[in-house]
Amino acid sequence: MKPHSPDAPLDFELLTRLDRGSVGRGRRATWWLLGLLLMLAVSVVALVLYLQTFEAEEEQRRKTADLQWLEQSARFHFRRLEDDLQVLAHRTRDPSRVGVDVQADGVQAGLLLREPGVVREHGGVPAGADWQASAVGRAFALDRSRQSADDEALGVMQDVARELRRPAYGGPLTGASSEALSIIWLAVPLFDRGAFSGHYLARLSLQEAVRAFIP
Repeated sequence: MKPHSPDAPLDFELLTRLDRGSVGRGRRATWWLLGLLLMLAVSVVALVLYLQTFEAEEEQRRKTADLQWLEQSARFHFRRLEDDLQVLAHRTRDPSRVGVDVQADGVQAGLLLREPGVVREHGGVPAGADWQASAVGRAFALDRSRQSADDEALGVMQDVARELRRPAYGGPLTGASSEALSIIWLAVPLFDRGAFSGHYLARLSLQEAVRAFIP
């Protein structure tokens, strides 16, 4: 092999070709790196969007399940209250008796009848009796007198309970006070040997009822 002479001219063309090749490979590597970074960014964005969608769907499923539970719980507790009032009505010899002591009367009351503030008034009103003769009758007459819409709604409640022979609800009331907006009435019809004998009425606070059965 012939040794390189220090006086021999350098091959600049070869150096130029080597430099151009290095630049080309560097550019390709840069483009590959940019492509990978772009794919990574797209993957991260897609993952974030998927997680957000998944969380939103999970939240919606939880809300739906909560609403279904709330509806079932409300149905259960209000039906139990209807049963409790029917028991009270039948155990009370005088239907006009007001403020029956539930525990003393031996009634194993449900949550709504036990919870303070839910049942504001309750008692029986015989058919054809003077409404002013009992506290529950006076409260019922007062609520009917405040607004014509309330008078109509509570009148329909009585008719439905009597004609269909089942408990019926009236309200919420449309009275001027904010407290009235959460008040409803429940009428349990009473029958003696098949003949209508009156109503057992309860004045209820919806707000307190919801507080009672929602954990």
